[in-house]
Amino acid sequence: MPNLVPPVRTVQRALDFQKRLQALEPRVNFLMSLFLHESITPETIIEAKKRGITGMKSYPAGVVTTNSTSSSVGKSFSGVVEYTPFYPVVEEMQRQDMILILYGECPSIGDITVMSAEEHFIPTFRELHNRFPALRLVREHLTTAAAIEVVKKCGPTVAGTISS
Repeated sequence: MPNLVPPVRTVQRALDFQKRLQALEPRVNFLMSLFLHESITPETIIEAKKRGITGMKSYPAGVVTTNSTSSSVGKSFSGVVEYTPFYPVVEEMQRQDMILILYGECPSIGDITVMSAEEHFIPTFRELHNRFPALRLVREHLTTAAAIEVVKKCGPTVAGTISS
């Protein structure tokens, strides 16, 4: 659960949390993910894959959700504004066959509001998919027909979850 406070940014923290969860319910195979953050490197991804971490969760900066810059829990953690600096990490995720889980909204900057943030994220999502076509992507919290159509057109490496 990368949205813990503080977020899960290291492989060891993810594994420690998984161990705590399995102590509570040993019959469940908990799949762990990390929080996409500037401290994550391609080497982190290699270690994560070797140790059984399945994915990376990306939160947008400034969107009111747990662990975004203006998070609902009142903490300040850096979410993503721009994906370009993360391309080496994402490229390694593609090589390691890991999942990038996207809370698919743009930060509310300028003319982007909470009501338009999801649709403004569509070009970013397409760019990620086009640049890393073998990367497994999951778009979370889809609420618009346009976002659902984009996910449907991307093919077998892309999935989405719907929220209301």
